[in-house]
Amino acid sequence: MNPVTVLNIMYAPYAYAHPERSALPAIALDRCPASIANQLLIDHYGLETRIDFEPNIDSVARRCLDHWKRLPRICFLIGVRRLRAALIEQRRYFDLDPIAQRFMCVPLQADATAAPRSPRASDVDVLAAGIECIAAPLARLPSALRQRVPLLYPKAFDPLRQIRHAGGQIATDDASWNPSLFSLAVNYALVDHSTMP
Repeated sequence: MNPVTVLNIMYAPYAYAHPERSALPAIALDRCPASIANQLLIDHYGLETRIDFEPNIDSVARRCLDHWKRLPRICFLIGVRRLRAALIEQRRYFDLDPIAQRFMCVPLQADATAAPRSPRASDVDVLAAGIECIAAPLARLPSALRQRVPLLYPKAFDPLRQIRHAGGQIATDDASWNPSLFSLAVNYALVDHSTMP
C-alpha cells in the first residue's frame, strides 16, 4: 500500500470530492489554497483525521484505494453492465458515452444483473448497481477511509447505505464481488474519452 495514496485520501479531499460535495455555503473553495480548502471540507463533513490504517488490508480493498478517484467511474461502468437489460429496454444505450457503450457490449461470463430502483434507470440507479458490487471490499476499509467514500459521489447518491449493508454480510456473502468485472471496469475507466473515435 502506497502511504502517499492513503494520506491524499485522508487529508486532500478537495482533490477528489464531487463538485456537489465540495461546494460549501458562502465559501468559494476554488479561491482558497488547497490546504485550506481541504481543512474546510474535513471540518464541514466532520471527517476523522486519525489514520486507523491496518496493514492487513486485503488486496481487493487495496485496489479500491489505488483507484480511489476513479471509483465513481468504475461503479458507473459496473452499474451499466449490471443494468444492461433495463438500459437497453429503455433505449438509453445511445445516451451513454462511447466507453460505457463499449463496456456494456463486452461479453462476460456469469454477468451479475440488478433491477433498477425506479421504472426508468437513472444515473443514480446505475451508480447504486455498481456500488453493490464493490460495497463489501469498501466495508472492510478502516472507518476514516470509509467515511470519505460519499465525497466521491453526487449528493443524490448515498453509497454508505450499500456499504453498511455489505458490512453486515462480509463473512457470509461476497457473491456480488466479481473480480473480472472490477478489473475490466478499472481498465475501461483508465481510457481517455478524447482518444475515442
